[in-house]
Amino acid sequence: MKILQCAFVSLMGETSEIGSQGPSISAAIDNTFKLSTFITETVLTEVESSHAKAVKNDDATTETAMWDNACAEDFDTKTHGPLFAILRKYSVVRFVKNVKSSFTRHLAAKYDFTWTQESEAALDKDSELLKDLVAGRDGIDRASKSSFWSWDARSTPFFWRWQPEIQQDMRDGSKLFVMKEKLPNYNRRQQVPSESRILARVKEKFKRCG
Repeated sequence: MKILQCAFVSLMGETSEIGSQGPSISAAIDNTFKLSTFITETVLTEVESSHAKAVKNDDATTETAMWDNACAEDFDTKTHGPLFAILRKYSVVRFVKNVKSSFTRHLAAKYDFTWTQESEAALDKDSELLKDLVAGRDGIDRASKSSFWSWDARSTPFFWRWQPEIQQDMRDGSKLFVMKEKLPNYNRRQQVPSESRILARVKEKFKRCG
């Protein structure tokens, strides 16, 4: 990337110092040109500040500020906040609608089946179609209970969107066979990290979990 960076600067017409061993890459690099130019300096500083703590709780909320500032450089909570909330809520509604539509198309294409309460009630309890319906309905229900930032009701695969040859495995899950007698028997306690920086993070993690 440094070489590409140097080439970019050269194409922009900037010159580099020439030494006895040829062009100096460090001299050719413009310090104002950064590899992360897709993130403005202001947003990048805010992100680095938010990551200043050693560790985060596994259930930590999404850093929405990073996304808000990426959408509006002059983001204001009172002005943009309500508008963004409405747009995100609509996005979830649209997402759920697309999920349900794609599942309906799957049923029609694979089984020539139109999904209604009456047609579902008439199905054989052991039929593959009913298994698809149960799993598909679960996926749609979880999607409808999600928010823009999180799967609040957890998630399950939208199996009908996968390749036909693995849709059943995605729907039912793959069976795992383990030979218990061949599993390793390892009871040695985990060693305390020798590096103080890592040890501090581990301690902070335990404090958060405790």
